[in-house]
Formats: sequence, structure tokens, C-alpha cells
Amino acid sequence: MLCPGRLCNLIVIKRTPQGVYLAESGEAKEKVLLPAKQIPEGAGIGAELENVFLYRDSSDRLIATLKKPFLTVGHYGRLLVREETEIGYFLDMGLERDLLMPFREAAKHPKPEVGDYVLVQMYVDKSDRLAATMRIPEEKRKPAELEADGSAILRRLGEAGGELGLGDASPGEAIYNEFHISKACFKRAVGHLYKEGKVRPEKTRILLM
Repeated sequence: MLCPGRLCNLIVIKRTPQGVYLAESGEAKEKVLLPAKQIPEGAGIGAELENVFLYRDSSDRLIATLKKPFLTVGHYGRLLVREETEIGYFLDMGLERDLLMPFREAAKHPKPEVGDYVLVQMYVDKSDRLAATMRIPEEKRKPAELEADGSAILRRLGEAGGELGLGDASPGEAIYNEFHISKACFKRAVGHLYKEGKVRPEKTRILLM
């Protein structure tokens, strides 16, 4: 079953002017469109595409993308508040479409402001659309922060070619400008990634393992 908010591997089953249709298998009835501008070179019928993310577009149609979002369903991230509207806040999740956080799912004190980075968890609402919540139980907050900050560091390391010029000796302001977290949160996340064997921290840089 094709579900929004998750990464999956899908097979190209049909090509159209709008893009290619993907499915879990050649016999599957359920299919989803990957827009033409995102089709990888050489992706013909029968090709398997990895880490496809599914979400709903502005017309409420399930759509596929090969762009990696900042978080997936059930996971945590610190997302930028881009806009406040009459139905809630729209957050940057790294895709063309922003992620809705309804007012009821936002913190009341302090109230989020446009330009803030807020710690949220992604979920699927009753209408099968992706949404975000800041309502994280207190006992899960530290693990949620650790996951969100670690994911952001790994993503930035990947974008930077495996080396990032921040470390234990870096000023807190430089760390905040890059990740919008305190130096203490940064050091805790890097330490956790080091224990997992994912990074090698140094005084003025971090290396991806």
C-alpha cells in the first residue's frame, strides 16, 4: 500500500508526458506519479528507484519525489516556520510543498513566530495528509531533540561532502547560525553520532565516517 510520509523503493511501470508512474510491483494496481523534471537519467520501464518519498500535492493527489525531506512520519526535526495562516503554520520540510502544523498542535507558550525553528514530529492526519505537531511528551523531548539534531548534522555533512568546519572549539554563535541549536545540544548530538560510528569529531571540524 502506498502511504504518504515514508521513504520506499518503487518500480517504474509507465511513462507519460507528465512523468513516470511508480508502483510497488509491475502487477500492482496502486500507482503514483513522479514528475518529469525529477526522472533520473536512464530510468526506463522496470527500473527500481530507491528512497522515493510520497506526499499529497495542492490538489490532494498522492505524488512522488526523489528529494529527501527533512523528516518522515514518526520522526522528529527542527523546521523553519515559513508562514502563519488562518488554519495554522506552514513549515519548511525541504520540498516544494510545506508541512502544515494546525494551531491545536502548536505550542501556546511561547507561541511560534515566522522565522522560528520549532521541534516537531511528522504524522498523518485523519484525511491522510501529512502534518506536524509540537505536542511531544516531556519524557520523549530529549530523545526527540537528539534525533532531530543528529539528523540535521548528518544531512549537512552529506551536503558539504563529508566535512563540516564546526567542532568543540567552535563558538556557540557559529553553531547556532548553522543549526539553530545551542552548543550544548550540538555537542550532545555529535557525541551520540560518534558513539554510533557515524562521525569523527575534532576540535574545529566533524568528518563523516
